[in-house]
Amino acid sequence: MKERVKLNKIMKRLLLIITSLIIITALSVLFFFTSTPSFTGVILEVNKSSIWVVEASAHNIKNKSDDELYEKYKYQGIVFQLPSYIPERILKEFSQGQEVKIYFSGQVRNSAPAGGDAYWVITFDK
Repeated sequence: MKERVKLNKIMKRLLLIITSLIIITALSVLFFFTSTPSFTGVILEVNKSSIWVVEASAHNIKNKSDDELYEKYKYQGIVFQLPSYIPERILKEFSQGQEVKIYFSGQVRNSAPAGGDAYWVITFDK
């Protein structure tokens, strides 16, 4: 009987700890995505470890040649360095003219185009 009561106490404590950890993790994720600076735009160029994102409409990007795009946007947008923890299959899905939202450090390097470090990338498929 005493062993059963002791086991019930241990199970209750374990359940409380696991529930607390789940709640803390959920709140941390929510806080990260609401407090981290983000940039919304259209992918202009995709490289292996970076993407060049500009504020434009996807329609204008998809209907122009690479030379026209480079000439028009060469001093605009931000080249984001992508983190190594983004899965390779997601990186392969990025394409020119795709609308994205990028969570980044909030610090942008002064260059033309500007540079920044991305934390995560969300695509808007339409």
